[in-house]
Amino acid sequence: MSQLANKQADTVRRAIVWLLEPHKRWVHKVTTDGGAEFAKHEVFAKRLGAAVYFADPCASWQRGLSEHTVKSPGGEIHRAIQR
Repeated sequence: MSQLANKQADTVRRAIVWLLEPHKRWVHKVTTDGGAEFAKHEVFAKRLGAAVYFADPCASWQRGLSEHTVKSPGGEIHRAIQR
């Protein structure tokens, strides 16, 4: 888990690689939304050897765990990080 200084594509790419590269043997796919912060998806996909999928707009169930862990008011990470 890491809090980022901004949502620029390079910042997000570096954070994803930093967080997931030690576990890349178990990372086979990454699902994101269509945000501009994931514009460098090809770079981190190649570094991790993983496929990247983009969820359809307004389809939170396609993002699965992240929607329930990060964004929901009762989510574990939402409680841990005060905004």
